[in-house]
Amino acid sequence: MLDRRGEALFSGGAQAAEISPVEYLLIATAGCLALSCRAVLGDGHGSGSSVEVTALGSKAAEPPSRLERIDLAVRFGSEIEAVEAASIVQKAKKLCTVTNTLLGAVVIQIQPSKVGAMADG
Repeated sequence: MLDRRGEALFSGGAQAAEISPVEYLLIATAGCLALSCRAVLGDGHGSGSSVEVTALGSKAAEPPSRLERIDLAVRFGSEIEAVEAASIVQKAKKLCTVTNTLLGAVVIQIQPSKVGAMADG
């Protein structure tokens, strides 16, 4: 399990090199959902409310190396009731490009090349 909170990654003075690519994936996932929640809140659902999203990733036990599961915990300020929080998250899920990409069948193409053989732009 990977369990590092966003604030712990940076407030302790961690350098970018100390953050793994998988942690960046978790940060992007949590960050995108948080921004999406803020966008929904800005549409009249209590734009002054706080939003905190924590991502917890579980690595798959079998190859290939990957995350098997990502759990996102979304916490709102006390002025947001549970029913409203669920509605906000449901709407935010539709806006979040990162989670929608991970849930979809994204095509990733990897093309090897020699150093210095970059295509002209």
